[in-house]
Amino acid sequence: RALEDQQVKDTATRLSKEVVEQILTDPRSVVLLADVITTLLKQDNSKLAVTSFIRDIFEDRYTQEVTKKFVLKVVSDPWVMDQLHHILFSLVDDLLKDPDTKEALKEVLVTSSIEALRAEAVQAQAGKAVRSIVWQTIWNSGSSSAPPGNAPEGALVK
Repeated sequence: RALEDQQVKDTATRLSKEVVEQILTDPRSVVLLADVITTLLKQDNSKLAVTSFIRDIFEDRYTQEVTKKFVLKVVSDPWVMDQLHHILFSLVDDLLKDPDTKEALKEVLVTSSIEALRAEAVQAQAGKAVRSIVWQTIWNSGSSSAPPGNAPEGALVK
């Protein structure tokens, strides 16, 4: 009995696949199927059901990982990367033409620069860089007889 059930399931699966293949290879069937799907998706209850179904699918961790790998693989393709580069360049170019966007960007850059300069770590790094430049200038000009061991921390010594 179990063998018969499995044979029935296998036959049903095979026939279903054949029907789908026939539908997808017949241009007239594809057009009709597209019309049916379009009509269904115009109905509010269908939109809700499809949205809920898609949300449920993408809440699944396995589906998330498979989708992530697929997207990363697609995006890493050189042709896709080139196309994305052109699209992003065009979008940024359009954004920078907008006076409001320019002003907002200036404000963000000025504010973030001021915030960065207030940070002690940035001040310490800037101080090290200035000391290093002064030391290198003095040492490389030959007007100092100070040994390299007396160079300030971070100074590049020949």
